[in-house]
Amino acid sequence: LHNTIDKFNFASEGNATDHGDMGLIRYGGAGHSTLDHGYVSGGRTNGNDYLNIIAKYSFDNGNGSIDHGDLVIPRYYPTSTSSVTDGYSLNQVVMLAMI
Repeated sequence: LHNTIDKFNFASEGNATDHGDMGLIRYGGAGHSTLDHGYVSGGRTNGNDYLNIIAKYSFDNGNGSIDHGDLVIPRYYPTSTSSVTDGYSLNQVVMLAMI
């Protein structure tokens, strides 16, 4: 697992470039976006911890992500949608307690 944010162009073929790093290595998170920023919510760490973290990164620079806040509950592989003003994470595997 890696924490690199890859950037690639939709209009022309070519390899991705490094656009910074996520603050935390995770997988199974949901993607959201506005015109200016990308967001990743939820997911799971390599140590199998379920996450409620919302990370935000700018499309304008490669400075990496910052903590934007927390989800109400940890979510793993949620369905994601976005409106013009809000991101939504729903219909997911929820881990409330490790047994």
